[in-house]
This record gives sequence, C-alpha cells and structure tokens, in this order.
Amino acid sequence: MEKAQGLGPCGVGLRGFESHPPHMLSLIITAGKLKGIKRKGWVRIGIKDAESVACHVYRVAFISMILGDMLSLDCEKLIKMALLHDLAEAIVGDITPYEMKEKERKEIERKAMEKLLKG
Repeated sequence: MEKAQGLGPCGVGLRGFESHPPHMLSLIITAGKLKGIKRKGWVRIGIKDAESVACHVYRVAFISMILGDMLSLDCEKLIKMALLHDLAEAIVGDITPYEMKEKERKEIERKAMEKLLKG
C-alpha cells in the first residue's frame, strides 16, 4: 500500500527529516520532555508521585499492542497513534478539562503538532 504524499515511511508526517538531522534531533529531544511532565489530573486530586505523560504514553502503546493482537487490528498503526497522541503536550503541557474547553485545547495541540512535525 502506498503512503500518502508528504508522509514518511512510518506514516507520521516526517518525510524530509532524513535530510534535516538537526530538526530530527530537536523532535527527539522535545519528545523526551514528556518524561518530566506530570499528568495534571492525578496531581489535581493529590496523587503522590503522579505518572508522567511519557509513562501514560508507554502504557497506552503497550495496551494498544495487546488489544490489537487480541482483536486482529493493525497493531503498527495503533502503536504509532499511541506514541503520538500526547506528543503536543511536550510543548503545551498536560491540559485538563478544568483549564479550558476541549475545542480550544484541540486547536492549541493541533498547532503544537504542526510546529513539531513541520520543523
């Protein structure tokens, strides 16, 4: 199956990164920031040692792999979606429903993803 135009081999909009190693490294470093961002929903209710966004993303990817196999779904696609679903939070932080309306949050996160993937 042919990938959509402008998408890299993994289908995540990274075509051209191979010719721009500094941007690729910047994306990797930015993704690493998820390790230091605590999930605000847990912090808000007083959970001590709340998990990071990176821990959450790992768990979602792991669950995606297991359920994808069990349900005969496209595991590769599920895992990619899981790994990318909170990437924008490396820039905008973990935004809870108590902080802003969903429409506004989605727009902020969309702009952050565009910035991350376009370079």
